[in-house]
Amino acid sequence: MSERGNVAPQYRTTMTISALIVGIAAFHYYYMRGVYADYGEVSIEYRYMDWIITVPLMALKFPSLIGKGAITDTKVAGLGFTGICFTGALIMIGFGYAGEAGLMNGMAALVLGGAGWAMIIVATGTPWTSGLGVDNSKIAPELMWSANALRWFIVVGWIIYPLGYLFSPEVNLLDGNQEAMAVAYNIADIINKIGFGVVAWMGAKKATEALAASE
Repeated sequence: MSERGNVAPQYRTTMTISALIVGIAAFHYYYMRGVYADYGEVSIEYRYMDWIITVPLMALKFPSLIGKGAITDTKVAGLGFTGICFTGALIMIGFGYAGEAGLMNGMAALVLGGAGWAMIIVATGTPWTSGLGVDNSKIAPELMWSANALRWFIVVGWIIYPLGYLFSPEVNLLDGNQEAMAVAYNIADIINKIGFGVVAWMGAKKATEALAASE
């Protein structure tokens, strides 16, 4: 938030979203810490409450950085870029919670949740390809590095979450170690939420400097 005034107006929404993501995460982590300190249990409820808000915000940050002009009009089942990302996030988190809460088979939930993750990757693209909802040719050159870095987080950084899921006591695909699960999730959130924000800020700063130089 302190850097919000140091970027061009069109990138300030990106900075605000970044602050919201880490602010919401900090709020939920405060309560998750309390649950563990008081009861010795890792709260999946607070964690999924955090993810159901912050993951869609992370998807929303992508178009706020690269600009609406780079978002295509392509639709799938009536859903555009934002709809695909939000639906994918809900599928990913919904099935993840169902598996960890013991509401359905853990492996089935992992596979179905992975389909939501795949939807987001298809929409945003990869570091090597344009996405279904993104036209790389319309992304400003000074923002291309940041756009691809955000894709690296989604394609590679998010792999840490299903690895943590495997340690969930209810899923019990490995040894059911809740501490190992929590550590994996914490590392994933540090990398993907804070890193996501830092990369977006770097891109916004670079684009702002390019705008200033062209004036």
